[in-house]
Amino acid sequence: MSTPADDALSEALRQLRLEYLAESGQKVAQLWAIFERVEAGDQGALSDLRQALHKLAGSGGSYGFPEVSSRSREGELTAERFTASAEAPGPPQLDELRELLRGVSEAFERARTSQAEPPAA
Repeated sequence: MSTPADDALSEALRQLRLEYLAESGQKVAQLWAIFERVEAGDQGALSDLRQALHKLAGSGGSYGFPEVSSRSREGELTAERFTASAEAPGPPQLDELRELLRGVSEAFERARTSQAEPPAA
């Protein structure tokens, strides 16, 4: 049996998750903006992309969205691998990054959809 304090905590956590998801469009747009810099050959953009994905990998898990976390972590590790290379990413690497960013975007979309569904009775 839940107590009023449990109910209040559950509601507060639900609200935090909803706020996080409400900001997800902006977070994904930021990833794509950084990716455009990578495509344009900006030397620091790949590191910026890795850092942005690192933050999402942590926050996704913290807010209870493991798919967001795992997709972001995969992108982070890929960006890190490309950063370690002495060469700028070529078309195959850019395609790989693009696909990973799509995966992060889709994970957020699934999370938003799952939060919009009424809880099971």
